Amino acid sequence: MTIPELAKLIEGNYILQMNNNAIKSKKDLYRLLSIWKNTGGKTIGNLENDNINNNTQIIQLQLNNSSYYINADTTRDGVLKFLENEKNDWKIIKNERGRMNKVTNTTNKEPIQGFYMYKVID
Repeated sequence: MTIPELAKLIEGNYILQMNNNAIKSKKDLYRLLSIWKNTGGKTIGNLENDNINNNTQIIQLQLNNSSYYINADTTRDGVLKFLENEKNDWKIIKNERGRMNKVTNTTNKEPIQGFYMYKVID
């Protein structure tokens, strides 16, 4: 996607909820998050919207045969840390409930505080 196309996915301080129009590359995900970080938003999703809660999937990502999503309550600090680690590989770690589906890009496989990205596990 072009930068103007990615910018259209942001309205005000928030990323618009993606419904069946997933991002198709890691590069575009990092670009989208980089554009969003320049807004004043505290979370990627508008948690004051009645149709959005903490666990609402805002960003959808389709890479080859794998699907991922990032929840609305992902914070600015979490996004900044994820962007800092852009050169690192993604790793799947246990989520808060012990399920192996949380995504991190830290070198020590630690979760990123405030970054709620998950791999869809069938």
